[in-house]
Amino acid sequence: MKVIEMELKKECEICDGRGWYDGWDPNDDGGGGRYECEVCNGTGEVGILMGKVVAIDFNGVISHFERWKGIDDMGFDTLNARELIEELIEAGAEVYIYTTRMNTDVNKGYTIHELRVRIAEYLKYHKYPRWGLHIYDKPGKPLADLYIDDRAYHHDTNATWYDDEIESIIERLEGE
Repeated sequence: MKVIEMELKKECEICDGRGWYDGWDPNDDGGGGRYECEVCNGTGEVGILMGKVVAIDFNGVISHFERWKGIDDMGFDTLNARELIEELIEAGAEVYIYTTRMNTDVNKGYTIHELRVRIAEYLKYHKYPRWGLHIYDKPGKPLADLYIDDRAYHHDTNATWYDDEIESIIERLEGE
């Protein structure tokens, strides 16, 4: 099932869509030749999101999450999350999974490696792609062009904080 309804590829700018370029290889004694483009791997096309990074929260976006029930309760796979990630990768984006499950202060007695393995096993079991998908296991969020998180509140940086916006935030927090 296709989640993204648009063309995911564009012509490679390095080789002008040819898949190769004329050049000079310093290891070649002849002084020039035709070389396969390393950016598009000789296809002439690259993903429209080449060079972009998308960071996706695990709980609530990939795994259904209502409330914390412990490290062993991973939740069930959410609808179309895998398909979305596959299409983002196909379009050239690097995708990072981040989660507070990696926090050893919350999950006392577990190492980062043990927590990472649990996430990796979940992704493998639900057949998420192995290439282009990374588990972020450092403190904080990864640097990204876009964050997908079920608990985020979007604020327009060109606007000021209005009373109704502050009330909305307070109401959202009271509901948890």
